[in-house]
Amino acid sequence: MISHKRFLITFIAASILLVTCKPKEKEIFGREYTGTILGNPYVISTAGDSTDYQFEIDSIIRLIDVNFSLSNPNSVVSRYNMYNQTNESMKFVDSSFVFGSVFNLAEDLNRRSNSFFDPTSNPLKREWFRIKFNQIAEEPNLDSLYEFVVFDSKVDLNEIYDESGKYKESHLRKKDPRIELDLTNLGMAYGLDMISDMLLSKGLQQIKITCLNQTICRGAGVPELNVVPLGITQDSADQKIRLINGAFSFKTTKEKQAMIDVTYGYPVDNEIVYVGVAAKSLVEAEAFSESFMIMGFEQSSSWYEKNADSNVHSFMLFMKNNEISSASTIGFDEMLIVPDSLTTK
Repeated sequence: MISHKRFLITFIAASILLVTCKPKEKEIFGREYTGTILGNPYVISTAGDSTDYQFEIDSIIRLIDVNFSLSNPNSVVSRYNMYNQTNESMKFVDSSFVFGSVFNLAEDLNRRSNSFFDPTSNPLKREWFRIKFNQIAEEPNLDSLYEFVVFDSKVDLNEIYDESGKYKESHLRKKDPRIELDLTNLGMAYGLDMISDMLLSKGLQQIKITCLNQTICRGAGVPELNVVPLGITQDSADQKIRLINGAFSFKTTKEKQAMIDVTYGYPVDNEIVYVGVAAKSLVEAEAFSESFMIMGFEQSSSWYEKNADSNVHSFMLFMKNNEISSASTIGFDEMLIVPDSLTTK
């Protein structure tokens, strides 16, 4: 392998199938929980406690729905998207501080990702989809769209406190009535992080949460619960990592087709065909797996040069000289499980 700073590049077979799949557990360890969060199915496997925590899990899921569901017209995000006033803020009570926490994380991730993570891009996505669906030859009017797209400086959140320092309400402002927020994936990741923290606080020895392309592993003791497939192939030959006290999220060309590079205004068109990110929180893993897919390999490499201590570990597949190549950070390589058949004896 040839080392390129933080990345180790290797060539792999071009026949790898880039399809998403739901990780399959061969056994259930301890209690298992199933359900949906923002309409997406989750599976939670636990070890070390037989107590039923479904009520607490459902309570967290309701908090996420009431704040971030785009299908719930009464959620905070839906109400904000329909709000058409610019001379005053939309007022609401964020008693759980869940919305404020996710909003602040979105601001931080927007800054840390050099604006590649942007929760205001839906109008751009719809316009490009309209043009493609109707086979229109022209491109969208980006100057007009950028009047209400781009997260930085266009959306403000202020939490109001009384003279005694007690929280009263939150004010969410938009500079243009057409501004929209989509915090679905980030809110879902935050909710799953909340669930993992809650279960650990109950004294569980170990937990594993899977939802779509997202996985959280906390604790140790049952080795199988720390094994996470990368989601590259559909079968047992899929590469796996051993994830302990961390989170993992991946994106493939399937998700890439719906992505827009908000820093440029165009659909994503680069050499990346797969990105998997492991981080301390699922919020980080989710945001950076999307950001790196949009950035492309060169800009992702440049990001790592400037953020060497990020604790954001990644694995990528990309096209190079008409072949599929792979790249990974050293931290990600340390998590890879090498099949016995490939182990040097």
